Amino acid sequence: MLPVLVPWLGIIGALMVMACPLYPDGVVRALCVFAYAFCSAPFLWVAIVKIMAGLQLSLEREAFLPRLGESTPPSGFNKLY
Repeated sequence: MLPVLVPWLGIIGALMVMACPLYPDGVVRALCVFAYAFCSAPFLWVAIVKIMAGLQLSLEREAFLPRLGESTPPSGFNKLY
C-alpha cells in the first residue's frame, strides 16, 4: 500500500513546501520546490516501478489480458475480404 501512497505524499509535500511562509521571495521558494522535487523523485520512481510490477504480475495471472507494453497482432476474424 505504501507505493500507492508515495505519489500522494509527494504532491502533499510539494504543496506544503510551496505554502511555507518563511521564504523571503519567489526565487528562494522556487529553488526549494525544485530541491524537494529533486530529492523525492527517486522515491517516486521506485514506487512507480513497484506498482507496475504488481500490475504486470496480476495481468500475467489473467489469461485473456495482454501484457503491458505489448501490441497484439490483429486476429484473422477482423480482416475484410
